[in-house]
Amino acid sequence: MIKRISAGLILCATLLTGCTSAGNTEVSILDLNRTTEITNNAEIPAVWTKGNPNAKIVLTEYSDFECPACAGYFAIVENISDEFKDDILFEFHHYPLPQHDNALIAAKAAEAAGVQGKFWEMSSLLFENQSEWAIEKHPEENFISYAEELGLDVDQFKNDILSKQIKEKISNDTKLGNQIPIMATPSFFINGQLIEAPRGQEEFEKLLKSLVSNS
Repeated sequence: MIKRISAGLILCATLLTGCTSAGNTEVSILDLNRTTEITNNAEIPAVWTKGNPNAKIVLTEYSDFECPACAGYFAIVENISDEFKDDILFEFHHYPLPQHDNALIAAKAAEAAGVQGKFWEMSSLLFENQSEWAIEKHPEENFISYAEELGLDVDQFKNDILSKQIKEKISNDTKLGNQIPIMATPSFFINGQLIEAPRGQEEFEKLLKSLVSNS
């Protein structure tokens, strides 16, 4: 049971200039109406994690790749996940907001990279280059270029991004978020309790150090 202990979340309300404008490509290079089967019946984890699987402290994030606030927190979460890798388990959940036109396909791109072992690397590229692909009408070309940069099998990536398994996983994450309910992105939880998003890395570190010392 997730308990709400603070409502002071950072709301992803910053609108990207031209977020619904047409990009360089008028027609998607992928058939987005097509549904495929994931390559070689590969299994994808129910949730992406990093850190100590036996940790007493579990930090969970619900995130949207097109959310500016989520991009701002990405580097912070990366740093604290590394700093506290022996003391916490970090869980990443998708929560693409409906007002972000490209958030869902971006989540699918991250998952498609994850099939080839590059979920976190693709996530990094998506957040770092958010201002480039978020304004595109069809950002799939950007995502394919990131796949090439990561050395992925591009044909497999193109197939898996349209797979029903990835679609279902992101849908399940969204349903979980709706049940909580998630009111903003990013939303952070510690051991199932919703927390106010810390204002910067120093505040995040202070919170986790306190929890680790008392665990």
